Amino acid sequence: MDKDYFGRKNLNFILGLLAVFMIIGTFYDYQISSYFYNERNLFGRIFAAYGQSPVSLTMSIAGILMIKITDKVISIKTILSFLIAILLNAMAIIAATIDPMTYLNLSLPISLVIAFILLILGNYFILRATRGCSHKQIKKLFNLCCLLL
Repeated sequence: MDKDYFGRKNLNFILGLLAVFMIIGTFYDYQISSYFYNERNLFGRIFAAYGQSPVSLTMSIAGILMIKITDKVISIKTILSFLIAILLNAMAIIAATIDPMTYLNLSLPISLVIAFILLILGNYFILRATRGCSHKQIKKLFNLCCLLL
């Protein structure tokens, strides 16, 4: 039996949860940040280094989904879609590489390897989750990723 992971009920739940988090973050951002981040604490530095990872992962997932929903006929629209998808993935790699270098003093090659592993795993799981989904459902998920960005 095929489950509808990206149905209206689940998407409304996710949007509602994100709205609640945004409202909480609006009023308590500094208190939350100062509670979790302490530059002498290793957990705080790891949290600061990889706290932006969901944003870069969402950029990468949006790029992969854009490739997946693009028509496979050669046209200007297809070429632009692929270029934008490549740009989204490149920006995701850069974003996932810079923060660990800043907060954890990692070298560029180590930070790049960690970023690639993180983004490849995220893309693998989203491709598995959308394997049996219709074009319309994948487009809804792509729109949600764009809304989050």
